[in-house]
Amino acid sequence: MLAHPDSVRNCITFALHQTNIEHNDLLAWKQLQKFKKLAWKDKNWTALFDIYHWLCLISADINVPEFDTLQLTCEQLLNEHDIPLERRSTYYFNLSIVYHRKKDYKTEERYLQAFLKERKHALLPFLFWYIHNQRLQNKPIDTILVKNYQIDDCSEQLQHLWKFYELLPNAEAKIAQQYLMKTCLPILSTLAVEFQIVFLHELQLLIIKTRNYKDLLLYMKYLKL
Repeated sequence: MLAHPDSVRNCITFALHQTNIEHNDLLAWKQLQKFKKLAWKDKNWTALFDIYHWLCLISADINVPEFDTLQLTCEQLLNEHDIPLERRSTYYFNLSIVYHRKKDYKTEERYLQAFLKERKHALLPFLFWYIHNQRLQNKPIDTILVKNYQIDDCSEQLQHLWKFYELLPNAEAKIAQQYLMKTCLPILSTLAVEFQIVFLHELQLLIIKTRNYKDLLLYMKYLKL
């Protein structure tokens, strides 16, 4: 049955609905485990990778010891079989999120680098996450910012946010902070909290130089953080 792509898609869609909408991780886990056995039998490696991938994510969410074994199997399938690029990229990015939540920023960095190496379009917001990862490790971001990135295919909002990073290498901290507060802050109010946290960290770093702590209070109140 898993030889037909729709069966895999339906299985994963059902599992994701259970875990994301119904918050029933156990039912999603059991459904994927059942299809996993069929995928091994049919030697459908892409289907098997997809199933192990999502089992891996669910195991991370429910904090079960199987995570390490499941991840190892994912890595083996990637190394031994021709898994489509789109599947690999999604896996790399999802694993970066898992390790970010674990505060294992070194491993998060490895998966983000693998993801960005294969990503050729819509680089934002992923460059934001990568820069934030470097910040959390107290690593310099100069080598990231000196490169030219094709971001024309990203939304105008994200391009305006990226302009902040383009300012950083040459602008005074005061100017960068003004841009963040006047241009970025209204945009951030329309975006997910993950974006707000990234730029909160940037603001905190700027305030070390500008000593303008008032902006920190304004930022927190404006975004209701």
